[in-house]
Amino acid sequence: MNRKRISLLIVVSMLIMSALACSTDTTPTQEPESGGRMPETEMIQAPTDEPIEAPDVTAPQGPLPEAEAGMACFGSHEMGVTCLTEEGWQTHNKENNALAGNYVIDMATCPDGSLAVAQMSAISVFDGQTWKSIDGGWGYGSPEALACDQDGAFWVAHFEGVSQFKDGNWTTFPSSDLATGEAANDLVGDVAVTPDGSVWVATTYSIAQYDNGQWNIFQEGQGFDDKYFIDQLAVDSQGRLWASHGSGLLSYEDGAWVSHDNPGYVSNQSMGIDAYDRVWVGTLSDGVLLFENGAWTSYTMDKGLSSNTVYAVAPDANGRVWLATSYGLGVFDGEAWQVYRMDNSDLTDTDLRAAIVLAGGPALPEPLAKDPGKITGRATLPDGSPMANAAVEICVEIIASSFSGDTPCSDQPYMQSATTDADGNFTFDNVPVGWYILTMNTGDGWAQLTTSLGLISERIPVEPGETIDVGEIFIQEDDE
Repeated sequence: MNRKRISLLIVVSMLIMSALACSTDTTPTQEPESGGRMPETEMIQAPTDEPIEAPDVTAPQGPLPEAEAGMACFGSHEMGVTCLTEEGWQTHNKENNALAGNYVIDMATCPDGSLAVAQMSAISVFDGQTWKSIDGGWGYGSPEALACDQDGAFWVAHFEGVSQFKDGNWTTFPSSDLATGEAANDLVGDVAVTPDGSVWVATTYSIAQYDNGQWNIFQEGQGFDDKYFIDQLAVDSQGRLWASHGSGLLSYEDGAWVSHDNPGYVSNQSMGIDAYDRVWVGTLSDGVLLFENGAWTSYTMDKGLSSNTVYAVAPDANGRVWLATSYGLGVFDGEAWQVYRMDNSDLTDTDLRAAIVLAGGPALPEPLAKDPGKITGRATLPDGSPMANAAVEICVEIIASSFSGDTPCSDQPYMQSATTDADGNFTFDNVPVGWYILTMNTGDGWAQLTTSLGLISERIPVEPGETIDVGEIFIQEDDE
């Protein structure tokens, strides 16, 4: 029997699964309906394949020179890299290539046209035909960001510093080189290279420039007129460096920093600058923000995005913007958003954490039509008795230890809800192809199905036309 635990309480043991916390009240478990009939499932926020117009975007002035086609690649949470070329979708992972691992953190392009992928403990490099791996030499922790300079050297931002891989050797510059005084800390978040060869590194409260073997530090009172919480770095077509922070942007112009305030605080996750030098800022929960001509415009799911969590922004040379989100890929062509997920493309994951587009990028393929699947299971108490009339949900984004909506899945891009019958059985019909999280109202609160370690959501795969039986799950209420 396939019996899995779904925990209720937060406990110390690493073998117990995490509970879900919320400030809202939870609904207690009710008695089963007469005859134990399974109530119909409810589907909310069904995905669409049709492009969604973005009428608020101002059309840039003047056409761009036509750039040659290039591939677009997307790194996933745990399924490797999927690239789109003129020949279609191609998957690269640990199982079918020399990719060092399937968890992708960041991507970069190098002057020779190769693609570099930062992973937990290595860098994988793709020349368009084959992969090679470089063992990580940056010390403790996984990388935060990756860049490639004009000489082909790799730069990795990581906890406690930034490391350079050049001529087969790693050199680490500690975080003490990147900030001083009260601004000094070990959190190093991003790295970028400008056309003049300077390497720029962002820490929590500073930006450091590496030029001719020396570090030039910018922080409050030392180039900055305020204390900024720095998030991301990007370079525009003029070679100017831009930095995002919680309340806006900074640009480095003629040796000085210029502030561009955003009236609303957002949690920035990513940044990219398109071919028109418009700045796009991806956020944790507020979609993507466009900064153009001193004004800010916000785009969220109701304006065409597949998710409000945007992990990466990757512009191409033809003016399009590609977004890697927690629920698929979004491509903006200047007028509308086209969305690709696992149910309408050959992406192997919808949780995309990194993106890169070479040259003008590929032509957009027509969305595919895939038959939906089904998820079934049975919920029981620890003694094996059925858990009747309990609310069960599936949704598409990983849930940590808390949620902000009325239920864990209610504010997600796609969800379904169901109720167990008298025997504890539940069914979700017409489930689009993809990966899903399962949560349940236990009567004392919401809990989620997690991995064996009990730390992160267990994702349930749904293939075209298949029924996935998760087996018997039970509520874990202690630390056994």
